[in-house]
Amino acid sequence: MLVAQQLYEDGKITYMRTDSTNLSDMALGMAKKEITSLYGAEYVKIRHYTTKSKGAQEAHEAIRPTYLNQSSIHGDSSQQKLYDLIWKRTVASQMADAILEKTNVTINISTTPKS
Repeated sequence: MLVAQQLYEDGKITYMRTDSTNLSDMALGMAKKEITSLYGAEYVKIRHYTTKSKGAQEAHEAIRPTYLNQSSIHGDSSQQKLYDLIWKRTVASQMADAILEKTNVTINISTTPKS
């Protein structure tokens, strides 16, 4: 929380003492623009998450980078690592589901001894 507080005070992330999963419309727009720019429009899937817990703090939006076009920051290693995690989670939350390719292999074993 100390590192998050430092990032917040430096204006690099939004308020960190929240358990909200909501992102503002502005943040969703920034995420769409950043994903489109980095990966292509086919990777965008904007989602509106809602919190189902009774005691959730909805006064603030989810923790996210203030500016999503900044994928990294200057700071000490702990600040950089935490910011990187927050940036990646925010962007990933608005990306399309992964498309997986799966291969099944069937191997038959012969019981005939080799001569």
